[in-house]
Amino acid sequence: MALDEPRSTFIDLRLANGLDPKKHFTQQKQISLIGAGQPFTLADIATSKFEAYDSLARVYLLFTMLTHDPKLAEFSFLLNYPKLKPEEQREKYSKFACHELNVFLADKDPKFFNAVVKPYLAKFNEQYHRSLREFSYQRSLTDDDLMVVTYDLLLCRTASRNRWRRSLA
Repeated sequence: MALDEPRSTFIDLRLANGLDPKKHFTQQKQISLIGAGQPFTLADIATSKFEAYDSLARVYLLFTMLTHDPKLAEFSFLLNYPKLKPEEQREKYSKFACHELNVFLADKDPKFFNAVVKPYLAKFNEQYHRSLREFSYQRSLTDDDLMVVTYDLLLCRTASRNRWRRSLA
């Protein structure tokens, strides 16, 4: 026995009120930094999406989800950094010392930065510049173009100074 085919009802899903084809439209992703207590206004709440990242933990979670980088998981100790004992802080710094951690500590823990990081950086910079001079001299002994050697040295020094200035700004 064959059954009758049921009557299908269709719904018109076309965009009834489309965008004006004579105008230009763009979709924008925008990041706004808003200080504590400052108002934030969305021009069009109906078409806007927003998400607030008001803590280091929220930002860390976002980066963890976006990157899936296992190295980032190693830095999870930063979320509880103020609660770490001084010896734990030194241990973590010893294991994970890098430019980004130095910038974080300069901002979040200036006492630790001045006591531990600054002397380390001073010694590192002294050794780094000495090794650059030795490297440049050795390159000049191998008949490399002296202009290239001088240019390399200037680039390294300039990059080093600019990086340090930005991290303190």
